[in-house]
Amino acid sequence: MDEAGRVTAAWEQFGDRRFVAYQTMGQLTDGTYVFRTFVNTGGNAVFPYLMLVNVGLDQELDWNGELRPRLTLHRRGELVLGVGYAGDIAVADQTVTLVPAPRGGEAIMTLEVSPL
Repeated sequence: MDEAGRVTAAWEQFGDRRFVAYQTMGQLTDGTYVFRTFVNTGGNAVFPYLMLVNVGLDQELDWNGELRPRLTLHRRGELVLGVGYAGDIAVADQTVTLVPAPRGGEAIMTLEVSPL
């Protein structure tokens, strides 16, 4: 984790350095996590997204046929922020606020997320 709280996985493929990263922006009152994610598929462009994720516990069979716990991630949705978006993201109650709005030239964008 870097000083901004981003967790990154990087690798080389076809001579290009590629990476994916996420940064936790907060948690809605229903337990949904709000992540800012970054994807680089090679080259200079970094594609940022806002992702809503729920975390849960489940079970799976291990190689011996025994049940063991596992952590599951369920993506509730995502919003493409656009290349170069570096605005502020605030999380409160069931609301995510982006300043400035990612596109359209508006000063602010507010997302009301329905509780689970």
